[in-house]
Amino acid sequence: MDLDQQEVLNAIENSVYRTALKLCAVQSVCQLDLTDTSSIQHILPKHRCQAEKLNLLPVDRLFKLLKELFQRARLEKPGQVDPRAPELTLGLLTAAYDRNSVGFVQPQSTAAALIALSGDSLLTKYKAFFQLYATCTGKGSKHSLCVTRNDVRSLLTDLLQLLTVVGENRDPSNVEIATHSCFNGVLSSAIGEERFLAWLQSEPALLCWLPTCYRLSATKMVTHWVQCNICKRFPITGLRYRCLKCLDFDLCQVCFLTGQYCKPHKKSHPVIEHCVPVSAKENAKLFFHVIRNNLQPGRCKRKEALRRKALVVLRGGGDAAVHGQTRPIQSISLASGQPVPPDLFCSAHTVGPQPSSTLDTKVSQAPEMENNSRSLSQDKTHQQVLAALKDELAKAQQSVKTLHQERRYLKKQLNKWKDKVQVFRSAQEEKNCTLETKLHELRASQENLKVELQQMRIEIKKHSLARPRQKRRNCSS
Repeated sequence: MDLDQQEVLNAIENSVYRTALKLCAVQSVCQLDLTDTSSIQHILPKHRCQAEKLNLLPVDRLFKLLKELFQRARLEKPGQVDPRAPELTLGLLTAAYDRNSVGFVQPQSTAAALIALSGDSLLTKYKAFFQLYATCTGKGSKHSLCVTRNDVRSLLTDLLQLLTVVGENRDPSNVEIATHSCFNGVLSSAIGEERFLAWLQSEPALLCWLPTCYRLSATKMVTHWVQCNICKRFPITGLRYRCLKCLDFDLCQVCFLTGQYCKPHKKSHPVIEHCVPVSAKENAKLFFHVIRNNLQPGRCKRKEALRRKALVVLRGGGDAAVHGQTRPIQSISLASGQPVPPDLFCSAHTVGPQPSSTLDTKVSQAPEMENNSRSLSQDKTHQQVLAALKDELAKAQQSVKTLHQERRYLKKQLNKWKDKVQVFRSAQEEKNCTLETKLHELRASQENLKVELQQMRIEIKKHSLARPRQKRRNCSS
């Protein structure tokens, strides 16, 4: 990544997108997007990584393993791998995990970095993380793989060291907060693969850059047949952003990331991110969502207050990662003919709840997770669970009631507009009838004038013929 490109990326205000774009650039330069987790697990298997935790991996040995990795990629994708890829990747890994230039690195850390920057899907990466950091518990036939708190801390620490290479830093205290969120409500000292994958798929605030990097990489060739309302680019390629406050207002990826805006759009407006083109059904839903936001401006104000609160929490913790979440609407094929990976449809980008929800709310909840986990671990009686369920039920009933009220209000507004349209249509029809009558009268008058004109021409012709005869008679007499 050259200095000019790094300067452009540093100008991006949103730290999550800024970090993700920098890692995408590094991934492209090192060509790690041509590798896959199966090849990485082959050259750096789990048992070797765990066995060499104390016996560090020499850099020259790592270079040979990277050559083997890219040789496998060259066989699968001939003609695409740069011969300098192993050397560039080695420089990246040593900059992250051998800062003192001692000539040794942790094999587990390097494997985690290679998996994070590989070209596989998110779910495949998450499963590879579990296989890499999980420890065996139990004896005999009852043994199973689980992840402990220390394993999660190690994973987060290793991944955060990768960010320092691209000039992005995170507060180390956030590692402990994220670990507590992973074990929130868990009484045991370890969790299984299902719980671990569910936590990663919920996009913890400390790892938001990982799915964002995947979305940016996977949607490079996706085309949205709409025009950017700011730079007028058509069609939009990559990620598409739609304002949930302005009617039919779209932004391209560049304008959104650089903070460009124009009237009536404002930076404070909530936006939704589209990874794939939107269906007509979802377009209609989003249209009514925008109408509801304009009819009830208090909704947007409350969400904006939550977003700003989350921003303050993040900045106080050293990580100002704020970015709008969206849900991809429907599947689409890429320009190359390959289908969009299914991971674009299984992230937490407003799946289920409102499309305008953001990752900021997750970050604002992160400091509270520690207290919640302590209270749940201390005393979680049957009555407390029942009270919580009743509270959730009451909230759900209140939400349903609010939705019914909004539906009735929108129906009234629709009926009013229908009446206005009907009145306008009736007046227009009456006006059209009047104009048609006048037009008919004018045509009849025109026909009468034509007949009169014809008669006058005949009379003039007769008169002109009669005058010479009269003159000849006068002369003869």
